[in-house]
Amino acid sequence: MPNTTVALTIALNVLDSTEVAVPSAVYGVLIYTLATAFGYAITRRHSNAAKSVDQPRA
Repeated sequence: MPNTTVALTIALNVLDSTEVAVPSAVYGVLIYTLATAFGYAITRRHSNAAKSVDQPRA
């Protein structure tokens, strides 16, 4: 997040260009969305594996 903030600050204040700021803004939103989805998927996979180990087989 700090890199995104610095990139946006430089693009908007120093360069005065919203076109240059767009990739940084997209990255800032996308990276947290993908990281959350990845964390959820990994947690669910390990949770399901633990349940199948804990339950005795019939």
